[in-house]
Amino acid sequence: MDTGRISIGHMKNTLKQYHPPAKISKCMKCFSHHHNTKECNSQVQLCIRCGLNHPFNNNCQNEIKCVNCDQDHYAGHSECPEVQQIRRQIGQNHKIKRTQLLINKEQDQHLSYDFNKQKFPPLPSSPMQQQHHEDFQSRPYTYATALQSKQQQQQQQQHISYINNNQSNYIENVLTAFTNKIEYRLQQLEERLINQVIMIEKKVDNLKFTTSELETVIYETILPVIKVIHKCSFNNTRNTSARDKLTKYSNDITYLLTKRDTNQLSKENANPSGSRMTQSSVNKSRQTTSMEQNNSE
Repeated sequence: MDTGRISIGHMKNTLKQYHPPAKISKCMKCFSHHHNTKECNSQVQLCIRCGLNHPFNNNCQNEIKCVNCDQDHYAGHSECPEVQQIRRQIGQNHKIKRTQLLINKEQDQHLSYDFNKQKFPPLPSSPMQQQHHEDFQSRPYTYATALQSKQQQQQQQQHISYINNNQSNYIENVLTAFTNKIEYRLQQLEERLINQVIMIEKKVDNLKFTTSELETVIYETILPVIKVIHKCSFNNTRNTSARDKLTKYSNDITYLLTKRDTNQLSKENANPSGSRMTQSSVNKSRQTTSMEQNNSE
């Protein structure tokens, strides 16, 4: 927190100074925002609901009306234009005060801080450093001293560059490892999704195959058997209504078989390679339908 940042959930967030919301005074007698209750000179108690001259109670059924702006809300509501205007003014005053404090602080720093290396030399922290400091102060400033100082500065710069390079390499290695880990996780996710898609496609193919088998059994076995049973029932029935129902059922079955034959012919025209596989079933269905029609006639 001393650096101005805080770690929450493996993420660093910047700390900012908290400024509480502007508080607006309100008189609980006349509900004015320009003085408090102790300073109120009004002799009557107003209603916070309707603004009329009576104390507020739960029996007040008057229309809601603000005392300050005459709008349909209670006095002191946050939507009141007067409340919003006062809040803006208070916020503006706070900004001006904070800015003035920052300016004064900056000016005080420039006026009070005057560093002079000759007046305030660095203080040694040990007798050995003190002796070294005294020797350095008594040593004459020659070309060799200047050259030695320059070499020391170069060594310090090289050391700083070495540290910076090591930090850069460390950060680069961390980023590379993190990137590789993300790529590995993404690859695993992709493989998992591909396997799930393959399993779904297999299930869809199995459902299609099962549906095709059921359709074949229904159209090539069950419906023809039903038509044979219908023929026997139709010949043995003398009731007119029953015969009409049987005739309707027979027509429905004939329509279904004809529709299936038409669909199969359309598929054969679109896919000639599968025509041999379905031609026998179509011929069988047509023969069965024609024989039943002849028998019914």
